[in-house]
Amino acid sequence: MNAAHWHLILNHIPPLGMLAACILWIIATSFKSKDIYYLALGFLVVLGIVTIPVYFTGLHSIRIVAQIPGISFTYIGHHAQWAQYTLESALAVALFALVTMGWLFYSKKNLPWVWNLAIFLAILAVSTVSTYTAMLGGQIRHTEVRFSTPSTQAKP
Repeated sequence: MNAAHWHLILNHIPPLGMLAACILWIIATSFKSKDIYYLALGFLVVLGIVTIPVYFTGLHSIRIVAQIPGISFTYIGHHAQWAQYTLESALAVALFALVTMGWLFYSKKNLPWVWNLAIFLAILAVSTVSTYTAMLGGQIRHTEVRFSTPSTQAKP
C-alpha cells in the first residue's frame, strides 16, 4: 500500500473522532463524571496524534494523485492548506486536553464552567475544520461534491 491508500484509510478518523469526542464531552458534562472526562480527553489526545500521519500521508499522496489525468491542482492546494489548519488545531486541542487531564488529576474540584465551555467550543472548532478539510479532499476526485469547476485544471 502506498501513501494515498493510507491517507484514504486514516483521513476519516479526525472528523468522525471529533464528533465522538464532542458526544463524550456532553455526556461527561451532563453526569459530571471524571472518568468520562478522562475518556473524552484521552480520546482528544489520541485524535491529535492520529492527525499527524493523516497529514503526512496526504503530503506524500500529492505526487501520486498529481499523475492522474484531470486532477485539479487548485483542489489539491485548498485541501493541503486546510489540512495544515486541521493538524495545528487538533494538536492544540490535544495539548489543551493534556493540561486539563493534569488539572483534573491534581484538583479535587470539578472543571470550571468557562474551562468546560472552552474545551467544548475547541472540539466543535476542530470538528468543523476537519470536516471541511475532508470535504475539500473529496472534491479532488469526486466531481459530484464540487460546488464549481476550478479554472486551473491539470491537462490529461
